[in-house]
Amino acid sequence: MSVQDMLREAQYLSNGERKVLVKGLIDILTEPTQTVNKHKRSLREFRGVGALLYDGTDAQTYLNQSRDEWDGMSQE
Repeated sequence: MSVQDMLREAQYLSNGERKVLVKGLIDILTEPTQTVNKHKRSLREFRGVGALLYDGTDAQTYLNQSRDEWDGMSQE
C-alpha cells in the first residue's frame, strides 16, 4: 500500500480516528531512529568459521571448479 493509498483511506476515518493516526505518526517520527548495524561485529570474531569446510583444495582450483559447474548448469 502506497502513502497515497493510505491518505485516501484516512479520509474515511472519523475525526477521533484521524487524531489517533496523526498521534501515532508523530510518535514514530519522534522515536530515535534505529541503526541497521545495531550490533557491530569485529571481523576477528569470524576467524576459523569455515575451517571445518576446508579440505586442502587450492582456492583458485576451487573457484575454477565452481565456475565450471555454474557454466554447466546455465547451458542445460
